[in-house]
Amino acid sequence: MIKTIAGSATILGVAGSAQAASSEKASEKKVGAKSKTTRLSDENALSRSEVEDEIQRLAQKYGEESAKGIVAGPVDTQSGAFGDDVMTTSGSGPSNTQNLNYLKSWNQDYKVRGGTPERLLLTTDHFLSVYKSNEKDDQGRYHYFYWHWSQTETNSDYWHDETHLKFMRNKLNIRSTDEEVTDVSPSSTSDLNGRQKSVGVTVGYGGAEFGISGEVYVKDATFGPETGGVDKGPAGEFSATLDANGTQGRQSLNATTVTRQARDRSGFYDCKWTTYCEGRQ
Repeated sequence: MIKTIAGSATILGVAGSAQAASSEKASEKKVGAKSKTTRLSDENALSRSEVEDEIQRLAQKYGEESAKGIVAGPVDTQSGAFGDDVMTTSGSGPSNTQNLNYLKSWNQDYKVRGGTPERLLLTTDHFLSVYKSNEKDDQGRYHYFYWHWSQTETNSDYWHDETHLKFMRNKLNIRSTDEEVTDVSPSSTSDLNGRQKSVGVTVGYGGAEFGISGEVYVKDATFGPETGGVDKGPAGEFSATLDANGTQGRQSLNATTVTRQARDRSGFYDCKWTTYCEGRQ
């Protein structure tokens, strides 16, 4: 009798484990993710006219408020025009940007598919723009400000329920030991629901301030630096993430990486820029 009971228990245990594994597998089938890495170079950087075209396109796609944060202001979302010598601006885009000169921008765009049956989960667009201080510090170093921008929108069509954003990342990896990561923003993690988050860094030296800042609207997410994704100093990195709690609609991400280098940069080939987005049914 004892053997019979033990045998039954074993059978029930296997069935329970099989059900749990099946449920977990079904859950995994609902998820889709995609990543893209760009090695920054002059060849794959956008021309000024291409940046202006992208600003206009993305303003129509995601709305003017989101598009104002693509590059440091001022930004005219109707014409796509933006300033070279960044001065103090106002509005929902980056503000209090002083004494910085625009250098280059790179972009990525891709779609995330997944689910069973497979379908479109997310559309995504990403930008990375770099600015340089127009004066050296007291040790003869230039400071560079990298402005990160990411935007996603969940898919909602007539035949399916709206999909959900789970997670997105915008990461810059500086591979040269000649360039030091000195500051990042956001520097701490916040749980936000329908609120603005200030993002930006200011560096002062030689009687001047060099900085870039703005506000990003977070619909519902945990937003901040990725654990293990911040490495200050030579050949450093910064990874900003947004854990979106399965939100629907549009979500934005903005972040800043600040570096310094003794030599004036002639190119950015030693930098890798990676974005990642994950969605689900």
